[in-house]
Amino acid sequence: NNNNNNNNNNNNFGFGFGLREVAPPEKSGYLFKWQDRSIGWGGTKWGLRFVRLTNGQLSYYKSHEDKSPRYILTLKNCAVRDEGSKVNKRYLKKSGSGGEGGDKNEVGGSFHVFSVYQRPIATVTTTTNNNKISNGGGDAQGDDEDKIIPLLRFSTQSLAEKTQWMTLISQSCAYCDSEEFAIQQQFKKEEEEALLRSPNKKRGTLPNLIFETPTVPLRSMPSGRNLTK
Repeated sequence: NNNNNNNNNNNNFGFGFGLREVAPPEKSGYLFKWQDRSIGWGGTKWGLRFVRLTNGQLSYYKSHEDKSPRYILTLKNCAVRDEGSKVNKRYLKKSGSGGEGGDKNEVGGSFHVFSVYQRPIATVTTTTNNNKISNGGGDAQGDDEDKIIPLLRFSTQSLAEKTQWMTLISQSCAYCDSEEFAIQQQFKKEEEEALLRSPNKKRGTLPNLIFETPTVPLRSMPSGRNLTK
């Protein structure tokens, strides 16, 4: 029991608000990113990008060696969507005899596609029992396809990899629509504001100027003169 308690304590955010014990999911790896939604399936606008999911944010880099992301998306009011798969004809031609012997179900035989989109406001907004409007309710499967706003589209040659990404991103979307995330963001905002108001905050880059009193010159006196007490 003690070990279980220690593990739960290590997963807390530590803000003192009684937040969830399980941190939002994290994952990173390479995915093919769709670079232009206006081009059909026959286009070659898939670029390999390093994707990172952490703390409710989805970002991508040109490679894992980049220090700064090319794009960051906070997954609040977002959802993930399965967009099926597309046969990788190049792979089938290489692996099969005359292009007919390859298996599209093998890893590399198909591109498995999914997208992240912004949910319609009318769907995301729900009314609680206290007649208060809150975001994050409802099932994303019921979103109107004509009103959703696609933000990112990815593909991978592994169906298992696609399934894992979709599951973790979906969990992160739910986390960003939760009360825990709102509390965390409020705490972060208050902490930043307090830092700006802090009197000990360093300003500028020049060292402090020190003004000293001028040194009084010493005068020599005759040795036989009486000294005043």
